[in-house]
Amino acid sequence: MVKHLLIAAALLAACSYAPDYNQVVCSDDDGCPPAWVCDVPAGHCTAATDVLDDDDTVPDDDDTVPDDDDTAPDDDDTAPDDDDSAAGDDDDSTAADDDDASSAIAPVVALPSSPYTTTDLVLALQVPGFDSNGAPYTTYAIAWTRDGQPQSAWSNQWTVPASATQRDQLWAAVVTPTVGGPAGSAQTTVLNSAPVVAAILLTPGNPTEAGQVTAAPQGVFDAD
Repeated sequence: MVKHLLIAAALLAACSYAPDYNQVVCSDDDGCPPAWVCDVPAGHCTAATDVLDDDDTVPDDDDTVPDDDDTAPDDDDTAPDDDDSAAGDDDDSTAADDDDASSAIAPVVALPSSPYTTTDLVLALQVPGFDSNGAPYTTYAIAWTRDGQPQSAWSNQWTVPASATQRDQLWAAVVTPTVGGPAGSAQTTVLNSAPVVAAILLTPGNPTEAGQVTAAPQGVFDAD
């Protein structure tokens, strides 16, 4: 009976034995037995059931799913990242970035600094502005106000004609990139225009020493 038990134990041990090839030196998978692969950095074979990362030269924060870029630490690899090749994403728990507005540059615009009622208010684009990728903005929405009140008649116009203005009015324009992004603005106050006198008429035409001379303005114009 004891002899039979010893034989059964020997057979069981032989069936359950699995060789350990962890110490087998290799340079590629061809140097390892079936069901084993070569761990090249370590230089020895390892069981093929080990999960390999897309880049095992550095620790991964979560290798339960494929990582988009494990050459640098990811903030959230449990979901696909929108762009980890950039220095910083605003939120990688969502699929897409809205726009890193902190790195976008608003357009710079200007209005005449001392306009009169005879001056057209021409809005000048001095700097186009740039999105978070460094690309310049090319199209804009323009909103005008006069003394704080919207002036829809001049929406998306770069010029408000002098005929639409009066002295002491405060005009302002807000320029927003049509693709979204930070806006630029400018404002100015319309000044009082001086009256214009074309000529002075003196009468009589040949005054005498004892006579009286009268001066009369000619061609008087006041734009205000």
